[in-house]
Amino acid sequence: MKRRFFSKCKKKESANATSSDIVLDLSEEETKKKKHREYLDDFIQPRVLKQRQSVYISQDVHEFISKIVNKLGVRNMTVGVFIDTVMMQHIKDHADELRAIY
Repeated sequence: MKRRFFSKCKKKESANATSSDIVLDLSEEETKKKKHREYLDDFIQPRVLKQRQSVYISQDVHEFISKIVNKLGVRNMTVGVFIDTVMMQHIKDHADELRAIY
């Protein structure tokens, strides 16, 4: 059985929603769109990796990332580039902790 990395959340709508609920929903939708744009700006950075190294990841992770990359249809955006970008961001975000370990 394959694990799912993200499950779709279905929002239950109230039968008697008020106008304040609707404004809240629009605000939440705008927040989601902003996060989506920020994610694309941060992690979907197509480029060519000139020097490459082999690493092993699970088949499930590879399939999941491959679906995302293929769905985007961005030139020079590969599974390797995506993983490299995510790892570089992780290293930047946790530089102090990594230096302490090293």
